[in-house]
Amino acid sequence: VGSLAAGASWVVTCGSLPAGMPDDFHAELVRRTRRAGAQVAVDASDAPLRAACAAGPDLIKPNHEELAELVGRPLA
Repeated sequence: VGSLAAGASWVVTCGSLPAGMPDDFHAELVRRTRRAGAQVAVDASDAPLRAACAAGPDLIKPNHEELAELVGRPLA
């Protein structure tokens, strides 16, 4: 990912992780992409989304329910 991201403007990481993948998989992609100089967007949910947010993506795309869970409260 790091070498491919070096020639990219944006990298998008998205989707549910397969069984056995660590919750920080999207976060690691965020870190590698940022080091390569590209911007990164994340579309994930639950613990993988929280971990990715902590890694500092440029953009996240949660749905209403995912965003409410991320901020820890119901949203109007």
